[in-house]
Amino acid sequence: GLLGLSWAFASPLPQLDPVKLAANVAAFTLLLGLWHFWRRRRSERRRRRFLPQGGHILALFFGITLSGLAAQWLRLAGMPVACAAYTVHLALVWALFAGLPWSPLAHLVYRTLALYHVRRYGRCRPDAAAALFVPKDI
Repeated sequence: GLLGLSWAFASPLPQLDPVKLAANVAAFTLLLGLWHFWRRRRSERRRRRFLPQGGHILALFFGITLSGLAAQWLRLAGMPVACAAYTVHLALVWALFAGLPWSPLAHLVYRTLALYHVRRYGRCRPDAAAALFVPKDI
C-alpha cells in the first residue's frame, strides 16, 4: 500500500464517505463555475471584448470534470465502458499537466515558487544581483 497505509485508504471509497461526498459536491460546484465562465465568455464575444486565449483551458477543465464524473457513474452502474471513460479522464489530466508551462495557469506555479524562494532565502540586494552580470575580466 501507499507508505504502508493500505488499511487507511479503502478503494474505492463508499458512496456515503465524507471524502467522496465532498469530492462530488466540489465536482458539481466546479461544473457550475465553469458554466458561468463559459457563459460570460460568450457574452463578451458578442460585445467584441473577447480574448481568444483561455478557451482551451475552460474546455479542458470541462472535459476533466465530466469524464471524471462519467467514469465514477459508469463504474457504479457496472458498465465496462467505465475503464474507457477513466482512460479519457487520465489523458485529459495529463494534457493539463503537460501544457501547464504554456498556459495561463503557469503563473500559479511560478509565482508560488518565487514566493517560496523569497521566504526561504530572502530578496537579493540590487547591487548583488548586478554583480552577477558583470564580466570577471573587467
